[in-house]
Amino acid sequence: MNVQLPEPERGRDELAAALARVAELEALEASARRREKVQAALYRIAETASSAQDMQAFYAAIHGIVAELMYGENFYIALYDEEREMINFPYYSDSVDLDVPDPNLWEPFGIGNASGATAYVLRTGEPQYIPRARHEVLVASGEIAMVGAVGEDWLGVPLRSEGRTLGALVIQTYELGQKYTEDDVRILTFVGQHVATALTRARAIDEVRQRNSELAVVNEIGLALAQQLDFDAIVELVGERIRDIFRARSISIGLLDRTAGLIRWPFEIEEGERIRSEPMPLGAGLTAIVVQTGRPVVTRTLEESEARGAIFLGSVKHESFLGVPIPAGNDVIGVIDLESIERHAFDDADARLLSTLASSAGVALENARLFD
Repeated sequence: MNVQLPEPERGRDELAAALARVAELEALEASARRREKVQAALYRIAETASSAQDMQAFYAAIHGIVAELMYGENFYIALYDEEREMINFPYYSDSVDLDVPDPNLWEPFGIGNASGATAYVLRTGEPQYIPRARHEVLVASGEIAMVGAVGEDWLGVPLRSEGRTLGALVIQTYELGQKYTEDDVRILTFVGQHVATALTRARAIDEVRQRNSELAVVNEIGLALAQQLDFDAIVELVGERIRDIFRARSISIGLLDRTAGLIRWPFEIEEGERIRSEPMPLGAGLTAIVVQTGRPVVTRTLEESEARGAIFLGSVKHESFLGVPIPAGNDVIGVIDLESIERHAFDDADARLLSTLASSAGVALENARLFD
């Protein structure tokens, strides 16, 4: 038996159904607009990677793109070196936390700024949504340390490319009632994957620019050395330019006196201060290894230096060492040593650049000797 609804009730049901349909269509339209916005953001991320003039410009551009998709006033990027197990914060923008990490500092995993929620993201390899209540639980359980100002909501995603974790991308808010949604987590995770790919590309481009800049410096030094025939002036020029190029606060240029079996030190800087040491016998130590093998020596920690036979003559025990030979033909006529109190201060790229400079110095010194 069919029951006819009264006209007003039937009208209300039809109106409700129509309003529900309108709401559904509006939601679909909003979702479509959101997808278009995300796709446009991904395109701009890829474009930014190839057009940014330096890495800081790249990071700032990524910040701007993310802030268009969700609340992102407080934003930072952390980089992770898996081999060294160290974290660096090259870009950090925060409206509350004024204790900004040093963008040039790499911190060991689990220490200082590398012990908080960011390290938790890198350790788990998963996106982490951490509102204030969860943050308190993680701190209490010892999973993370209390680092910096604590916000109301925090969202971090790993940056992974080609099976490697490159770092983390993080946004946070200090405003009460301002929360990130599951949709924000999905979108930021998706964006993070594309940022990681773009980061790899941008870093490669930046390395090429850096290499070209280094070659320009090498050519400049080579030209200056070619015009110089004074032995002491050559050593001084090389030492000062190395001081400009590298971050090391301890630099030594040693020249061999094979007849006396000594190394003389015409250029020495110890922790930023110019010093003058007495000639030393060519015996044990890292410098002796450089001379004897004719090859660069790089150590990244104090333990590694000591294991390879380092000898510390002064009061400072340096964590990192880079030494390269100064060649003249098939002979080694001297060494250039760099030392740093920071761990992992030098890498293979530094060794290549310093070796190139040492070769130029060797040619100039040999020419000066022949002229004399």
